[in-house]
Amino acid sequence: MFGLSTIRSVVKVSLIAEMLMFLFRVFFYLFAFMDFLAEKETMDHFVFVLLWLISVIFIPLCFWIPLVYKKSTYYCIAEFLLNGSLTIYVMMSFDNYIGLFMISILTIAFHLEKRQYWMLPILLFFPFINLILKGVVLSNSPYFFIFNHWFLLFIGVGLNLIIKAYKKTDDLNQMIEDKNQTLVQYAKQIESLTLVGERNRMARDLHDTLGHSFISYILGLDAVLYLMDSNPSQAKKKIEELRHYASENLDQIRETIHEIGSETDISVMDHFSAMIDEFSVYTNTKVDLHVIGEEYVLDHSVRMTLLRCLQESLTNAKRHGHAKVVSINLIFKEEAVELLIEDNGVGTDHIQYGFGLNSMRDRLRSLNGRLQLDSSKSLGTKVMCQIPLRRL
Repeated sequence: MFGLSTIRSVVKVSLIAEMLMFLFRVFFYLFAFMDFLAEKETMDHFVFVLLWLISVIFIPLCFWIPLVYKKSTYYCIAEFLLNGSLTIYVMMSFDNYIGLFMISILTIAFHLEKRQYWMLPILLFFPFINLILKGVVLSNSPYFFIFNHWFLLFIGVGLNLIIKAYKKTDDLNQMIEDKNQTLVQYAKQIESLTLVGERNRMARDLHDTLGHSFISYILGLDAVLYLMDSNPSQAKKKIEELRHYASENLDQIRETIHEIGSETDISVMDHFSAMIDEFSVYTNTKVDLHVIGEEYVLDHSVRMTLLRCLQESLTNAKRHGHAKVVSINLIFKEEAVELLIEDNGVGTDHIQYGFGLNSMRDRLRSLNGRLQLDSSKSLGTKVMCQIPLRRL
């Protein structure tokens, strides 16, 4: 791939080539004009031809001056019609080939666009026009002039193709540079979104873990306060249990922060059983777990989502619902896995989505799952989490 400095040098070379082509045309016509004046005495219709020659020199310049403007199509047509007709007229008048049209072949070939390539056969054929028109052997051999015409035609076409190829490369490089810039912007946006998503995920994990743990601590400490006067030995035992539970939850929080063991193959039932056992012991809540269907291995993201949903539901059942009994059904279906949690708490007629419920809903949505809440005052709360099947 060309570097930026190479592309700039190519642009300079193409500009220099165009300037040289223009100057070559200027000097060529200057000498042609001087030669025309020298033949003044031998030429019929001198003024008419002089005006014709002036038109040939200046009219095409209305469509091409380097660094100012360039209209290739109009220049090629004007140069071909004016110079071509003048060349044929002069050749027929002098019965000889002249080099007047050679500069036109060079500059026209240099300016040809793809849609104008139909002119190439005409330019190749042009040197033979005088032979066809007069049908006689000219005084000088025409082959050298034909070769010169074709040689300049090929030079013009070659320069044209080379410059177009480099310009196309320049355009492609510019396009690639633009795409790279776009990709860089996309990468920055993705990085930003990833960081935001990761922060949100960590916030949900910490909320679920800490919320579940601290409600257990609070309820356990309430029990200790009650037992300290009536049964000090039992209170001491309860404090030791709470300390052990706090230590275990500290390890769990560290794992959440450092994402330790995030891809383990521990079954969802093992996670559920450990969590339910701890919650039951430290909150004096009866929790029944039922498994419906044959358990299969779940993807890590599904396991963690179900685990967080269970944590949030148990915490809410105790903290807000003051439930004494919680029933949990984990249902393994062919097309989905469902978690159904029912409690006998106080319930509510107006469910409010706080951070925990919103986090639960977002987790489920990220897996194309859905959350359904049903609650009535004095009738408890029912939570249903459903995730489409994604087996490992």
